[in-house]
Amino acid sequence: MNKTGPSTGALSLLIFLLFDTSLVAQSLTSSSVTALSSPIVTTLSLTTSAAAPVAGLQWTLSYPAGSVSNLSLTPGTALDSAGKALTCTAGSASYTCIGAGGNTTPISAGVVANVAVTLAPGATSALITVSNALGASANGDAIAVAGLNGSVTVTGSPATPALTGLTCAPATLSPNGSATCTVSLSAVTSAVASVTLASNAGSLTVPASVSIP
Repeated sequence: MNKTGPSTGALSLLIFLLFDTSLVAQSLTSSSVTALSSPIVTTLSLTTSAAAPVAGLQWTLSYPAGSVSNLSLTPGTALDSAGKALTCTAGSASYTCIGAGGNTTPISAGVVANVAVTLAPGATSALITVSNALGASANGDAIAVAGLNGSVTVTGSPATPALTGLTCAPATLSPNGSATCTVSLSAVTSAVASVTLASNAGSLTVPASVSIP
């Protein structure tokens, strides 16, 4: 994604390559990040060997749909410097991303992608799962990458819900008539919220306030 600025953590892509044609298992690690408020911004960072540079990457980030209202990725400086584009496809509570370009320029160590996570109303943490990770050399050799999970956690107090709507049925009243009205808030609240009401018509009487829930 009235709030403390985004906090930055790190997701580390650790690539260890042999100095011959064989490739060994790699790991893509999602770190655990704690912030005072959401959205939380973390980074996907690449560490590689100059002897066997990486020219392309792909991975999938998954999250619990009930805890995360939005997750987005933007290219980091390592991809930009190598002339690579970041392409992400949304799935069911997941994003599969490819960092590649029409060149064999190696991707330098550094930030590959910035990941912004917005928690759903009422949620205080979410597990971010890294899977289907894979790297490729300039020659097209596959580099196996194992994904290690991380989490994001909000420790601050949730924002105070705001009034977003007031609907009444029926919408019009006859003399001595009455209506039932519903008040909507911008976020779920576990505490009792009081909404003040007033009428600009002398003949219409409303309660001074209502409590939610």
